[in-house]
Amino acid sequence: MIENTSEDNMKKYQHYRYMLNNLKYSLEKNFYLQAVLIEYAIIEDRIESIIKHLFGENKIYNNVAKQDKKMLEAKLNYLKDNILYCSDAWIKKYVTFELINKIKNWKKNRNAIVHSLMNRYEESNQIKDIALEGEKLTMEVINTATKVKKRLEVIRKNRRTK
Repeated sequence: MIENTSEDNMKKYQHYRYMLNNLKYSLEKNFYLQAVLIEYAIIEDRIESIIKHLFGENKIYNNVAKQDKKMLEAKLNYLKDNILYCSDAWIKKYVTFELINKIKNWKKNRNAIVHSLMNRYEESNQIKDIALEGEKLTMEVINTATKVKKRLEVIRKNRRTK
């Protein structure tokens, strides 16, 4: 399904660690806008990873409208529309409508703040709240993506041994 070289995987892992460290630093230093941008990027990346692992590399590009393929909303809609077709109950336990809806709600709040930065003067607590909520959500999405990948590895291994 997903064909990456070990060098590609190492570069991705190093960048991923760098972004997580940046997120941690941003939250520690109260750089909440920066934290929210990093959270969004990580969440989008992990949702794309879940889709690629569950449905194949080309599903992102063939089934998500070309103009929307880089947008989180399109990826969430694709996942929501297709998770019902996943035959593995274990995966459905972790990739849930509840998780998808939490991401959508957080994204809506994030977008409202980001797209009106110049019109808001005293709402710094709101961006802080979004950043702290985003941190928890980011970790939940990361854990879900990891569980999906590991579960699919087990399924593939079991198929090979039959």
